Amino acid sequence: MPLLAEERHYTAFEADGQLFQYKRLPFGVTNGFSAFQRSIEEFIKRHRLKKVCAYLYDLTVTGESLEEHDINLKCLLDTTAECNLTISEEKSKFRVTELVMLITW
Repeated sequence: MPLLAEERHYTAFEADGQLFQYKRLPFGVTNGFSAFQRSIEEFIKRHRLKKVCAYLYDLTVTGESLEEHDINLKCLLDTTAECNLTISEEKSKFRVTELVMLITW
């Protein structure tokens, strides 16, 4: 996931006398999941994606009907493609009719 330019300094590290900053979120970064979730939530909000929820590294797309779900899913997939983001289809589950989640308020 690309990092915003203004957030790259949070990933800065020094090696061999030089300063480096990541341009993409690296694996193993402390708070990487929460940073990823914030980025995805901002992505959802910025692109006005409907009924798409982020939790850590998972995205859940919902709808009141199968037709609405499919429309919302298509919007998500089209938007991620336009923004050069990838979704692993082999790790994804589509058209699940029931989902158990732990939600705290």
